[in-house]
Amino acid sequence: LGCGSGYLVGQVARMCSAVGISTSPACIAGCRARYPHARFEVADMQAFVEPGATHVTALESFGYADADLTLRSITASLVPGGLFYLKDLFRHAVE
Repeated sequence: LGCGSGYLVGQVARMCSAVGISTSPACIAGCRARYPHARFEVADMQAFVEPGATHVTALESFGYADADLTLRSITASLVPGGLFYLKDLFRHAVE
C-alpha cells in the first residue's frame, strides 16, 4: 500500500504475484517504467481490495489514510492467516 518507488514490489514480483498501489498516476507511471514485469495500479488504500492476498505491507504510507477504512480493505483482501506488516511514522497529531 503506497508503493513509493516500486522497488519492493519489483523485487517481490520476480518470485511471486505482487501488486503495488498509489493514488498518484505519476508515481504509478514511474513504477511501471522501472519495473515493467510487475503490476502497479492507481488506487486508494482505503478502498483497494485484492482478494486472496497472503501478505499486505504498508511502509510509511498508512498514516496518510483513514485507519478504519484501510484496515477494512486489508481484512477483505487477506486470506485466513494472512499477514499484514505495518511500518509507519504517524503524521496525525495526538489530542
